[in-house]
Amino acid sequence: MFKVIRRWRTPSWILLVWIWSAPLVQAQASDIGEQVLEEITVTATKRSEPLSKVPISISAYNRVALEASGVKSVVDLAALTPGVEFDNSAGFGPGTTTNIAIRGINSSIGMSTTGIYIDDTPVQTRQTALSYFSNPLPLMFDVDRVEVERGPQGTLFGAGAEGGALRFVSPDAGLAEYSGFVRGEAADTQNGGPSYEGGAAVGGPILEHKLGFRASAWYRRDGGYIDHVDPITGSTVNPNSNGTDSYAFRGALTAAPTDTVKISGSIYAQSIHNNDSSAYFEYLSNPQSGDFKNGRLLAQPNTDKLFLPSLKIEADLGAASLTSVTSYVNRRGNLLDDNTSFAAGTFGGAFTYGSPLGPTYPTSYGDAVPSSVLSTLNQISEEVRLASNDPKGRLRWTAGLFYSNTRQFDDTQIFAPYIVTTVFGLPGDTNFLHYSLLSADKQYAAFGQIDYLILNKLTVTAGLRVARTDSAVTEAQSGLVAASQYPFAQGNQKETPITPKIGLSYQIDDSNMVYVSAGKGYRVGGGNLPIPLAAPGNPTGCPLTREPTSYRSDSLWSYEIGAKDRLFNGRLRLDTSVFHTDWSNIQQGIFFPVCGFGYVANTGRATVNGFDIGLEAAPIDALTLGLSLAYADAHNTKTVIQADGTTLVSDGDVLGSLPNVGSPWSTTASIRYEFGILGNRRAYVRAEDIFHSRNNGPFTSYNPQALSYFPTIPPNPSTNVLNLRAGVLWADLDVSIFASNVLNSHPALSRYVDNTTTNLFTDLTLRPRTVGVTATYKF
Repeated sequence: MFKVIRRWRTPSWILLVWIWSAPLVQAQASDIGEQVLEEITVTATKRSEPLSKVPISISAYNRVALEASGVKSVVDLAALTPGVEFDNSAGFGPGTTTNIAIRGINSSIGMSTTGIYIDDTPVQTRQTALSYFSNPLPLMFDVDRVEVERGPQGTLFGAGAEGGALRFVSPDAGLAEYSGFVRGEAADTQNGGPSYEGGAAVGGPILEHKLGFRASAWYRRDGGYIDHVDPITGSTVNPNSNGTDSYAFRGALTAAPTDTVKISGSIYAQSIHNNDSSAYFEYLSNPQSGDFKNGRLLAQPNTDKLFLPSLKIEADLGAASLTSVTSYVNRRGNLLDDNTSFAAGTFGGAFTYGSPLGPTYPTSYGDAVPSSVLSTLNQISEEVRLASNDPKGRLRWTAGLFYSNTRQFDDTQIFAPYIVTTVFGLPGDTNFLHYSLLSADKQYAAFGQIDYLILNKLTVTAGLRVARTDSAVTEAQSGLVAASQYPFAQGNQKETPITPKIGLSYQIDDSNMVYVSAGKGYRVGGGNLPIPLAAPGNPTGCPLTREPTSYRSDSLWSYEIGAKDRLFNGRLRLDTSVFHTDWSNIQQGIFFPVCGFGYVANTGRATVNGFDIGLEAAPIDALTLGLSLAYADAHNTKTVIQADGTTLVSDGDVLGSLPNVGSPWSTTASIRYEFGILGNRRAYVRAEDIFHSRNNGPFTSYNPQALSYFPTIPPNPSTNVLNLRAGVLWADLDVSIFASNVLNSHPALSRYVDNTTTNLFTDLTLRPRTVGVTATYKF
């Protein structure tokens, strides 16, 4: 399995914009009036606080900002946010084998390194050998705000938020007044199909100040731009086959039986259906002319559904507030995966399909090797916390208890009638492989954090989380290519992780703060399945002296210095941070080709050094400038040699293996100009440029001594995406036209090949130039 993510190089003009911004603001000082840059309130500390007062590196987007950037999914959010990487695969079904990394903390093994939360509920999953669906990716219609919190959030948010957290916060039901909006969009993609969406949200009091509701519903169709062709004849089977249909619904009801108690119940549901893979075949396509073709024998549709009911109870006890959050998560994904070329590469020594192009190219639809993939997640979680109420008190504190019980089931059944009859001489309906994994995780935790004003402007922060984790995995497999030694196997692991945090913040004045912090993050370990050991009676066993029954949690310490400044009466916002991260006992996959088995071990160490800069300026009322810049240099600091003498990673290599390596530089720059037109109408124009750099290595997979040696998979090139939007504001109506990927950039991303026996390469690319119109009516 290979995954490649977006990589870019830094444009010098971005730095020029940044350097130019400050003197421009100063030059306009005579025009400065009241604050014009909105201050967003966040809950990164589990208390509502202004973003400028929270000593954490955070990118926060409200619904207006998300709409302005055309953000519809986590993929869009990750591209927009410097320091966040989104990995995808060009070798499997659409929307699968994804991974999200913050500040270079990236892994495709074990639990996710990035916490994903819908309101107070964690929804991230394990990355098992069969978990094609990876983490659920929330859709973003009727979202109050999104918080991207960089750095470990282990003290307050626990396991999984090792590198950082993505938090999707829903709007409250209305108890005092009605509000809502209606949005529609239509667009067309160059050499692709049309896209369109429609949705509405409304909320307000049923009984004023006593009972309120919020409801929203949304549908979106993203037109495809990859043509699925018959690989044998070359004829088009399904034009624009990689279209996607997305649905989202949320209903919430809030009751306030007394002035001090509020009870909120909500149901969130979403469904994403991908009609086919978005990977194109290199030998069939011509990217320069915008001609992208998919040559799989089979279409690869998948459906990913998420259902999340939640109950939140809040009580104001005077000096403190009590909050209880009870949630249930149900996730179900289905995928039809085409393993035809992969199977031929694996069994190439025994047979070929007979194509002159190579052993993995099919010659008949009878060669097809379909895989039926199922992934389910069921989780119950409960958090109870108590937090002080006085935001200006000398002592502010939060304390709580957390419990979760998660069961993840991943199942794959592979059908290979041609291989079964050709290689094994058996009937075509003979079971080729049926493989399932059941992962069960329980977690109990107690946590607390205090902020104490030790001097007039100096605050010390201290926090601690103590957890008890219990993880177990059960494997079942059968079929011709199953491991006959272990048709049924189990593994388990228990641990007590402790994650502290300490920091100092100095509030220079009401608009300027500096801070320093050190925090620990972790992700849980797990059980290894049994493997055969080498012995006199078993010379083909794995070269180990004892069986690795489990692997521990890995953890990191992150050290950060930062500043948050609001200058010129709020017309300039500047957030900066510099960080150093030490990641130890990294969970890494060990595999021995001689025996065909592998396991997970805590073998690695790495460091990440970097910085984040966020700048927003309004030099005059009509003009807003924005710049976000992030740099992360992530490298292994330990050479790991496997028991068979091969190199797993080398000291100095980039963290991860191609294509899973981070982009060192990432930037987003924007400019918006608003002006009056006829009557009371206003118009605006907005430009946004998103850039990610190429990673220049060194890479483990370029080392001939490494087990992962595979020099035909390169890092992604740098990419630069320019988006434009222009609109008219008329009372509560906003109508705009937009163009995404204006320059129609089409870099070859995520290059994939099944193994060294084939030259059948596939790639992903950016959605081609898309032009459309959006209309939003707010009330």
